[in-house]
Amino acid sequence: MKVNPTYFAIETLLRNIIIDESVKLDQYIYFFLEKIWDRMGIENPQNFQWDCMRSFYSLTFYLVNGIKIPNNWKKFTGIFFSKKELKKFDMNLVDTAMDKLKLNGSKVKQIFNEMDWVDFDKLHMTYNILGIDRFNKIENKYFYEYYSNNEFGHPIEDNKMGRFFECFYDQDTQYQRNRMSTPLTSKEKDRILDLIKYFYGHNKWSIFLDHLDMKRDLIKLGEDVKFKFTNISSFNLEHEELSRLLQSYRKGEVERFYGDIDGLETPMEHKYETYYPVLLRKTMDYEKESQHQRNCVRSYSERPDCLIFSIRKGSIDSDERITVEYQYRKNEILNVQERAKFNETPSVEFSHIAKIQLANINLMYKLGTLKLPKMIKKYRSGKEIEQQATFDNEKNVNGSKIISMVPHWDTYTPELSYWQNEILGFDMPAYDNLFDELP
Repeated sequence: MKVNPTYFAIETLLRNIIIDESVKLDQYIYFFLEKIWDRMGIENPQNFQWDCMRSFYSLTFYLVNGIKIPNNWKKFTGIFFSKKELKKFDMNLVDTAMDKLKLNGSKVKQIFNEMDWVDFDKLHMTYNILGIDRFNKIENKYFYEYYSNNEFGHPIEDNKMGRFFECFYDQDTQYQRNRMSTPLTSKEKDRILDLIKYFYGHNKWSIFLDHLDMKRDLIKLGEDVKFKFTNISSFNLEHEELSRLLQSYRKGEVERFYGDIDGLETPMEHKYETYYPVLLRKTMDYEKESQHQRNCVRSYSERPDCLIFSIRKGSIDSDERITVEYQYRKNEILNVQERAKFNETPSVEFSHIAKIQLANINLMYKLGTLKLPKMIKKYRSGKEIEQQATFDNEKNVNGSKIISMVPHWDTYTPELSYWQNEILGFDMPAYDNLFDELP
């Protein structure tokens, strides 16, 4: 009987039959693979190196099966093909991988052979989106697999080996096929190529993919969408516009009202600097703030329990700013979180201004000038829905009266979904870190 266990099958088996907890799992796997090398007399004349058990397993698999691998082979860790696929190309791993992804050209072969690490998913999608001629104009380093604690939040060594690339697995490529099928004119492809250097890194690449998704979705809705950006600034602006247009189909455009509170946007002086509090009222306000600050404040536009200020230093349009969430309670308003760009902690000076603003807000709230939010939502169909925040939701649960800590909307729309809900029959706690949940 022939046995060809996968790395994960071996790992799972050993994890379930741990003999000595003082011995690390990798040591068991190393011992198992080393025995295979000894029993089968495996030779490594090219002195291929490995860095972890996953790469050692992959190297063992390649050598046992007589697969021809490039000198810089470790990027293929965890990527396997059937013998039928390999035999078509004389057991050459690079040629088999290119055929699997339907990629052609000396540039692709050079990348697969020579680069240490490759983001195969990104390369595959870029090739299909732009075509081989434009692809050949892109620097190889653009396809380098970018590992960073800042991007993934995990140590580099946890990511570098055994990365799962969806392009190699037919059952997992539907979302990639959808994106690659987005209709693009030659001019649009040229625009993408001109800005391709800005999409280096996981997060920036994801933003570009979102751009494609929005275009495809809007076309399905009957919109005639064409990419018109000419630089990264106009790309960001177009991204906002597409997001807002798509949002209008899904949920409508929002405008919020809080009573006669223009005084809360009065500039403040501190240490010879002027600070401008700007209240976010409309969908566009939330979109722009979210885009600028790289946070998820756009998802707060329909929250009934808060008001969001963007406090800006130097001018009303200043790039130097913080986003502050003030949250309603029955008898007061709290500052539950304040964030600088990329969710960084604000400076002491900005926090001081946020505290002064909190005092101004509470004064107007106690005087009755600042009201609970009222929201008017307008849909493209012309329909409008008005919602008023209220604390009037006392409930009796098992004979006990439950009083909400934060307000809720007096009416609900089918598509409205935010963290405060009634599923559990009681009120959810007020969270202090919701800006941190999304980039």
